[in-house]
Amino acid sequence: MSSGRICLGALCVLAGLIAGPCGHGTAQELASTRAGGVDFVRMPGDCYEMGGIDVGIVGEVCLSPFDIGRYEITNAQFNAFRPDHRSGSFGGISLEGGDQPVVNVSWNDAVAYAAWFSRENGVSARLPTEAEWEYAARAGTRTARFWGTSDERAYRFANLRDRAADYRLPDGFEVTAPVGSFEANAAGLHDTIGNVSEWVQDGFIAGADRFGGALQDPVVPGGGPLRVRRGGSFDDPVRIVRVWARDFYAAGFGVPQTGFRLVMEEK
Repeated sequence: MSSGRICLGALCVLAGLIAGPCGHGTAQELASTRAGGVDFVRMPGDCYEMGGIDVGIVGEVCLSPFDIGRYEITNAQFNAFRPDHRSGSFGGISLEGGDQPVVNVSWNDAVAYAAWFSRENGVSARLPTEAEWEYAARAGTRTARFWGTSDERAYRFANLRDRAADYRLPDGFEVTAPVGSFEANAAGLHDTIGNVSEWVQDGFIAGADRFGGALQDPVVPGGGPLRVRRGGSFDDPVRIVRVWARDFYAAGFGVPQTGFRLVMEEK
């Protein structure tokens, strides 16, 4: 095993595109599909070590294959469901571009969109679980960011705060960027770090033991008022973003820094 990576089947090979070689084989694209104008990437499913040094190590989590959105859901896509939704502005700068990620959506709004998308397209769509999201965002790596440890490389891969106290990050966007503006991770997913933090399916429980030892396709079922967000946003400085970082927000409220992407599962 090479430093900074953990071999996860197909993703091990793909991780070499970002961080260098990870064993034998030739890098190849993961299978993709398109439904309802949304591009999905097929994640092969595997086992990986979830969590990190500052949030706790969950342990080896194993996942079944799933399809995850290549991009965050955009304003144009969400407005097909809810035409009167407005993402608004941040600091006087518009967040309303059709190809910008939809924001100011609650977890409840995201779940409602997934249900509508499923009906409209004859598929089964939902929010990713926290474990699925982290697996897809890591794309076979085990460093704090999928591109490695360098702050200076962040501007190629992530839309983060341009004027952080500790580092000036010249990514070119003061607020949300059109989805796909930054380079993808090795699985072909864009904006898994930065741009907008993303709602996931799980209810929020603090601690690395939140799954109660059930580590096959784990999820913390909802029921409480708090839901997990992942990935960080344009409003976060590079020094705090981590692929394993997690926070939470009330399920019924939306903010300018939070959007979502979908998972599609077999019916």
